[in-house]
Amino acid sequence: MSAFRKEDAEFFFGREKFVETLVKAVQKQPFVAVVGNSGFGKSSVINAGLIPKLEELEIFNITTFRPQNNPFYKLANALIELFDPEIREKDKIIKIKENVEDFKKEDFKLKDFLEHKLQVSDYKQRYLIFIDQFEELYTLCSDDDTNIFIKQLFEVIDIENKKVKPDIVIVITLRTDFLEQALPHPNLGKALEKWKPEYLLGMNYDELTEAIE
Repeated sequence: MSAFRKEDAEFFFGREKFVETLVKAVQKQPFVAVVGNSGFGKSSVINAGLIPKLEELEIFNITTFRPQNNPFYKLANALIELFDPEIREKDKIIKIKENVEDFKKEDFKLKDFLEHKLQVSDYKQRYLIFIDQFEELYTLCSDDDTNIFIKQLFEVIDIENKKVKPDIVIVITLRTDFLEQALPHPNLGKALEKWKPEYLLGMNYDELTEAIE
């Protein structure tokens, strides 16, 4: 069964309360994890619920991607689309390759890269990065790539950050059965501990009724 996309927002019903909870969460914390069982609609609630609502409110510049089997490439591509959407295709390919190599280096900090982009960007100064099906890091990627990727990504989030409105917000969807693998990672585990996941449960009677009608 296919997930709802952003283009399907007008047909997406039954999760309004949950979406409102997410809208409030992303405005006050730098990390939001939507956790739920397979088939419960995690991707749909972000793509057809949260993102269209945020676009209406004009709060964030938004980019989305799935890790698949090459999370560094997907991240590099997403960031270029976010910060340099007018780049020529040829230049984009070259830039992606350069960034992929950088993101894998021990002495390179994605946090510094993003902070620099925020300083020189002409766009609104708040950004949301949505990583769908985060569990692909565990099912499709090597352990080394997974650990480096998570370390780079979650160093962007200052655990002690006191900002009321963080400049960069990371949103992920994660299957419940992969929480056990996510929690031991020092960076991701601390983020999940400080900002408790938003658990998406199966639809109740009223939600199902609204969706069907």
